[in-house]
Amino acid sequence: MLPKFFFSISGLLLRVGIPIFLCLTLLPGFVLSAKCQVDVDDSLISPGEIAFLTVDVTTPRALSNLHILLSPTPGNLVRLDKTGGHTKFLDPRQHWKPSFVVEAVNPGEVTIFVDVYDSTGVVCSTKETIRIVPITQNPEPQKPELEILKRPDPNKLKVGEELTITIIVENRGRVEARNIVLEDQVVEKVPIVGETIKKVPRLGRGEKFEMSYRYKPEKIGKYVLPPARVVYSYANNITVEAESIAPLIEVLPKPGEEPPTEPEVGEEGLGSVEAMNMVLKAETAVQRAEKLLEKLLDDGVAVPTAVLVLLDSAHGNLELAKQAHSKGDYKQTVVLSTLSEESANQAYQTLLETSKNEENKKRVAKTLEKARKVLEETNRIVSEPGETWFVSSLEEAQKKLLEAEECYKTGEYLEAEKLAGETIKISSQLLEQHAKRKSAEKRKLSHPGLLLTLLGVSTLIFLARIFAKKRNV
Repeated sequence: MLPKFFFSISGLLLRVGIPIFLCLTLLPGFVLSAKCQVDVDDSLISPGEIAFLTVDVTTPRALSNLHILLSPTPGNLVRLDKTGGHTKFLDPRQHWKPSFVVEAVNPGEVTIFVDVYDSTGVVCSTKETIRIVPITQNPEPQKPELEILKRPDPNKLKVGEELTITIIVENRGRVEARNIVLEDQVVEKVPIVGETIKKVPRLGRGEKFEMSYRYKPEKIGKYVLPPARVVYSYANNITVEAESIAPLIEVLPKPGEEPPTEPEVGEEGLGSVEAMNMVLKAETAVQRAEKLLEKLLDDGVAVPTAVLVLLDSAHGNLELAKQAHSKGDYKQTVVLSTLSEESANQAYQTLLETSKNEENKKRVAKTLEKARKVLEETNRIVSEPGETWFVSSLEEAQKKLLEAEECYKTGEYLEAEKLAGETIKISSQLLEQHAKRKSAEKRKLSHPGLLLTLLGVSTLIFLARIFAKKRNV
């Protein structure tokens, strides 16, 4: 028989020991450990694209010398920028949110394990999965596009006065141009001050340069100056040529001097020089439209039939204008040249709109493809058992994608791009919420404090039963 005081002490230990034991088992899991969560702005990317991974670390107690270790598995699918994963001190209940750049390299599914360390060891761990899908479409090579402006100042002057020609070249394309050679020519044999040829090794996106020179024109009348010409290359030494629009100037005779007379026809008294200038101006417009047409056809772009009709009309009127000029019918020359120039300019504007629509179409097609992939991934998750909590949001994303595809078919590319972007946003949010729910469930089931608590309670219950049996005896 055990003495009675033994049972009194046993009862006291049970009443006091259970709370102490519970605190000791719960504290390591719930109080002393930090918590960390991972947020990825895009969990579905393609090789060459990047995602931003943000780790959110909180702690109920002060921690020092924290650093983060990222371990992608498998390791050949992504490249990680690990800068910023260290802090000297973290106060209680504060958030530390370092971000990391994840660059996709190869297709596949990569799990990034995140471990947060202090001077004693690991204080919290988590992980995040990113899917890297192959690129289904061959991206269009990006090109530089040099725009040339030739500007005479003044454009109306007298013989003996100085004319300044300024030529500005600007890169309006998406990549830099290389080995740029800008050249202009002066038809008249007069002294020139400045440079008419300029070479630039590189011209980045949005950058520009200029060239200028001066001379005193001696030719009297209205006439068109030759266009400035630029040659440049990009990518694998692909060479491109471009020209400016040919500007028109007027040179007047000195006071007291009469301009040279020319044969006149009709009431307007149009001269041979003026008529020929109109022919040259129309010819320049036709050549500009033809170059753009050739470029679009080489890229496989479908060109409207109306453009071909306009260019055919421009060519016909241009030839008739040359014939009228050779016969001395300068009035008819000007009329036909004007018709030719108007048709060529109209064709050029139509081609510009076609080129812009084609670029929009390719960009939106890529966005639609990404929206389909993200939505397909979201649909796969919904099919898992118990995952029906976001069906209504998924239906909204599917509806927006259908609307985007309909707008794409009707040529409303900007609206299609907007709807596809909304589809990607909704689907990405659903995928992110799903990943967080799964991560929370795993942490809940595998929490060390919970396991220790269950073990401690089971042990105490077992001991209590033994003491109770002995007391009854």
